[in-house]
Amino acid sequence: MPIVCLLFALLLLPAAHAETVVRFPVRAADGIAAWNTKVAYGIRLREAAYPSTGYRECAEVAELNGAYLCANRNRLEMAAGLARASAYIEGIGKELSGGLPVAKGQILSLDSPEIAAYSAGVLGYDLKGPDLVAFYGALNRACTDSGAAPNVCPSAAEKEIFDKLILPRASKGQGFVVITYTLDHDSYQQVVSHEILHAQYFLRPAYAAAVDKFWAALPEEEREAIRYGLEDYYDRTDEFLMKNEFQAHVLMYRAEESLLAMYLPSYREKLFGRLAQVRETPLQVK
Repeated sequence: MPIVCLLFALLLLPAAHAETVVRFPVRAADGIAAWNTKVAYGIRLREAAYPSTGYRECAEVAELNGAYLCANRNRLEMAAGLARASAYIEGIGKELSGGLPVAKGQILSLDSPEIAAYSAGVLGYDLKGPDLVAFYGALNRACTDSGAAPNVCPSAAEKEIFDKLILPRASKGQGFVVITYTLDHDSYQQVVSHEILHAQYFLRPAYAAAVDKFWAALPEEEREAIRYGLEDYYDRTDEFLMKNEFQAHVLMYRAEESLLAMYLPSYREKLFGRLAQVRETPLQVK
């Protein structure tokens, strides 16, 4: 982004220390590193009066309309706005809950041990707009039913990201996805590439159809082995989730470190090829 555009964007900030700032689109292929520098600068500007809900910047991915990427300082600040939403939408596997798996569709309290464990363990979120809106409706109903209990009602961080990004975007009536990462991870490319692959699956029908056909053509014993590799972290009974996680783990940057690393020789190049046949290219991050 030219310096004049950066200065103009900064002028759009509210006078108070804003927690969620929506920026101009960013290119995933070659623009994340420069954006990280700008986000870090935004954090430094607020050091004297750092917002209690953390600081994040969100921008639409230039190569993927409807995908909003949010950069956060660390996992706990990222989780403060979206951990309960993610748990409600996808559930929590036992390795991320600190105990037993958590089924999707539950509103967890802010002080629950499951949310504490989940917040510390998740590197990034990928959540569809309609699911986020449904969660927020359920959360507000739970708040009312609880008599406005502080540990149930929307937190300041949740209100911030919903009011600044999610609800305004939902009001446009078009599909969108929110994906996130943190500046403190040793490889933003790894996390961002994984989450953008999820966004492609959500937003690109031809991409999703190619992945679905690839998955359906696998022998059941191979699909079951993949579910076994994912089940400690994800709900193995959710076939949509299994397909989506399969493709993201196999195609992501540094996939040799993913949960499905042992399956790369069998599937990675074949799935790239299948997507190329329908003129879909998994976005890669530099």
